[in-house]
Amino acid sequence: MATRLTPDGTARAGRLRIRSEGVSGLVRDSAPGRGGEERSARDPLPGLPEEGARLLAEALGEGALEPIEVIELDRLASRRGAVLEVTVDAPGENEGRLLLETDGTGVLRWHLPRGGATSGTDRGTATRTFRVEVTRVPLGGDDRGVLAYGVKKVLHLLSFPVESVAREAGLRLVARWEAKARAYGLAPFTGGALTGPIDGREPTAQEWARLTGGPALLLLHGTFGRARSAFCDLTADRAFMAELERIYGGRVLALDHPTMHVDPMANARWLAERVPAGRRLVLDVLAHSRGGLVARCLPLAGQDRFAPRRLIHVATPNAGTVLAGEDRLETLLDAVTNLCVLAPAEVVSASLAAVMEVAKQLALGVRSGLDGLTAMAPEGAFLRRLNVPSDGYSSRHAVATDFHGASASLPVRALDALADLTFGVANDLVVPTEGVHSAGSYRVADRMIVPSSHTVSHTTFFRAPAVRKRVLAWLGAPGGGSPEK
Repeated sequence: MATRLTPDGTARAGRLRIRSEGVSGLVRDSAPGRGGEERSARDPLPGLPEEGARLLAEALGEGALEPIEVIELDRLASRRGAVLEVTVDAPGENEGRLLLETDGTGVLRWHLPRGGATSGTDRGTATRTFRVEVTRVPLGGDDRGVLAYGVKKVLHLLSFPVESVAREAGLRLVARWEAKARAYGLAPFTGGALTGPIDGREPTAQEWARLTGGPALLLLHGTFGRARSAFCDLTADRAFMAELERIYGGRVLALDHPTMHVDPMANARWLAERVPAGRRLVLDVLAHSRGGLVARCLPLAGQDRFAPRRLIHVATPNAGTVLAGEDRLETLLDAVTNLCVLAPAEVVSASLAAVMEVAKQLALGVRSGLDGLTAMAPEGAFLRRLNVPSDGYSSRHAVATDFHGASASLPVRALDALADLTFGVANDLVVPTEGVHSAGSYRVADRMIVPSSHTVSHTTFFRAPAVRKRVLAWLGAPGGGSPEK
């Protein structure tokens, strides 16, 4: 049964009390549990593409995030700056609460309880409140049923357990989770491909002798990722991998590393400490996203361990991304979650579990201990120190794009429209286009700007044959390709 919501009224649905500030529409409780069947976290959530919904439901289940209420909002009309204030009873002592919004276009957004405090007197407050902005974004195109983002929404109230040991340790859930699930690992490719997780692995003495016997290529993944998933589109291209074998004589290795609770310099120092005394890596680096910042830290972390040559930035936030500001981390989670759900594949689905852990920590009001994310803040101290003219590499190259979803599906168009509102400049949905090759006094002249389309975004560069071809040219020829005019 639907309840009408007036622009300055209040409506109840299940456990939620919804107060409107400038929004009208219909509210209905759609939780299957009302009919006697309990919803499992592994059940697909309504309102999402089938495969993406399945991946999201699985990740919610693995993260112990259980939907306990599902509310539909329909026929929404709003004025500028309109919001819904959603209030629920406070969780128990060892519980947390999150709100996950699915828009009628298929775009997702995370919402955290206001304040989010979990200690002192705040923990005893009787309610938790979430603010849901109701943004109307015209999308254009030929769709007649849905004219804009923000007309229909589904709100999923999620509950998750909080171990008492985590509370005593300061609630830095991400650091604890990364130590278990995102451990360091360094391994040469076997047969030209990563055949499984490399957590905890390090090269043997014999492998180090081979790796330092000539120029080597290091693959560095980005935020939330792992080497196996980040570079799966390269390892699937047998001709590409065979060419790497020829260029480097088998001296290709990948680093798995935590990306959320420690900054890129800490990652670089870990690697420098693993190179045996008396040996030195003559190093080329192919880096995706945040991995490019780790690459730039390597010469600083171990001048006697690395002889840097070529560095290829693919979508690296050299000038940062506004999504990494401490007050915008929810938006970063939104962007990555949507990429995983709207373009489900191994390259992005592996990131969902990491996103869940950050969302849970933020929901508990703890924003410290996320140095690996906030290092990418545009005006942050980390990038100010890093963005100097030279980083020690003899040649630098960059790949970037400005994503345009005009001819894509409705959810992707909606995601693109929201990203453009967030950035205000050309972007690949996560990183500003220009910031990949221009960051203060740090400039990369030799670059490839992938033509704008809806097929290449922040997570899908390596699917493009033209990108793989350019990467090989840069790695195989002295000095790489020629600067783009």
